[in-house]
Amino acid sequence: MNVLIVRTVAKIGGVSCVDSLHKTLVEQLKQAGYQVDTALLPFVHDSRNLVEQILAFRLLNLSDYADRMIGLDFPAGFVKHPRKFLIVSSESEQRLSVEIGHSVSSLHPVAARVRHAERVALKECKSILCEQADAYEGLAQSYPAIQSSLLRLDYGRLIAMLAESTEKNVELLPA
Repeated sequence: MNVLIVRTVAKIGGVSCVDSLHKTLVEQLKQAGYQVDTALLPFVHDSRNLVEQILAFRLLNLSDYADRMIGLDFPAGFVKHPRKFLIVSSESEQRLSVEIGHSVSSLHPVAARVRHAERVALKECKSILCEQADAYEGLAQSYPAIQSSLLRLDYGRLIAMLAESTEKNVELLPA
């Protein structure tokens, strides 16, 4: 089975928490016998372009590129795939909220659209695995409707879920 890991590249140089998470995930999946590919998507942490970048990610549908997709953090979680899993770090969950807040007022219609796109992207996930307890609590509090999909990150559990994930396609809803 082919698994596509989707992650962003935000800067040249330096090591982020996603780098070590990505390395461990690739090792674990390969040990379990999966073929693993990675899609690196450019992303600039600039609130002035945040909405446009999220729209670009929502327009990507990678259904034809792998049997399963694992998004590493936001905004990679905005990418469409019918058998999508998402791993969220606390750093990512907090950063996205701050960027949306700096980008536009929370009462502005654009902020509402970004939050709607986030809700839809989260509902598309077979499971959302949180690396830290604070990411789990933040998402559970912000989006009570997805609580049944939220889990703490456990590589063994993720590998089992990838194998069990049915071929039933999730209808990809427009944002």
